[in-house]
Amino acid sequence: MTGKIWGLDLRIWDVKRGSAMWASAAKRDVIIDLGASNFSPIEHLERQSTVSSLDYMIITHPHKDHIRDIVQYEKSDFQVPLLCQNEATDPLLEERIEEEDDESYLNIANTYREFVSRFDQPAVEDPSSEDWAQGTMFSNYHLDSDDVSGSIFDRLNNLSIITVIERYGFKLVTAGDILEDGINTAMKDTEIMNAIEDANILVAPHHGRKSSYVSEFVDHINPEIVLISDKSDDGNNAGGYYTKPNGVTVLDEPDNETSERNVLTTRKDGRLRVRANHEDDWQVSFHDQFANKKAKGKMAKRNYTRF
Repeated sequence: MTGKIWGLDLRIWDVKRGSAMWASAAKRDVIIDLGASNFSPIEHLERQSTVSSLDYMIITHPHKDHIRDIVQYEKSDFQVPLLCQNEATDPLLEERIEEEDDESYLNIANTYREFVSRFDQPAVEDPSSEDWAQGTMFSNYHLDSDDVSGSIFDRLNNLSIITVIERYGFKLVTAGDILEDGINTAMKDTEIMNAIEDANILVAPHHGRKSSYVSEFVDHINPEIVLISDKSDDGNNAGGYYTKPNGVTVLDEPDNETSERNVLTTRKDGRLRVRANHEDDWQVSFHDQFANKKAKGKMAKRNYTRF
């Protein structure tokens, strides 16, 4: 549908084992997590003439693979007025910093901590309102810190923000790295369960790994397709866990070919894209963002405008 204007346009980038999403809705630009690899989403957005500012940032939790690109963000010209992060993760991050001896992680974690410290005033806008992005709503939920236990690593995962993106009946759910224990706790929360019920798309928690697969949770969300930000065994079953979605017709953008899929994964399929106007008008596509850009085993210069 060349030239069609979509109310919601969301991309999930291939940042290897990390997580990074960007959504554009009614001239609002929203970041969900700042993972990075040899590809930097922030650098990519800076190079796009269509993106001049950011309106909202959601950080599901401050693990390295979800905040790595904060260093590039701080070097950029972008300013973001709204931040959603779970304040209960702040003391846990402090503990991690005190115990950590990885200089790379310390740089990222401290940069993120300084970034968060700038948001000390209540938000004056509400992205969960239907008016904020002309019909597209971003609603966030998380567990209480008293409801999670275990190691710092597990607690950070289980305090992940669950984001529900809705547009006139269309619904997408993404759940950070919440683990099985956290999912079982979330399933006791009526507000969370009502919010995620019967979504069209699930971005699988914890990159699609078995440690975050709970069949009752997936059945309740009842997605038509699952998107995964990690490798899978065969690109369609993600280790055999996500086999229940009925599947939808997806578009291979470079080849302009379609196929029926119930699972897509960034590690095999590349950058994933979701576009939606309402519950009966949405599509999923993928694009291998590094295809044909390798030369003798090394990354050649990338075309930043195509994905």
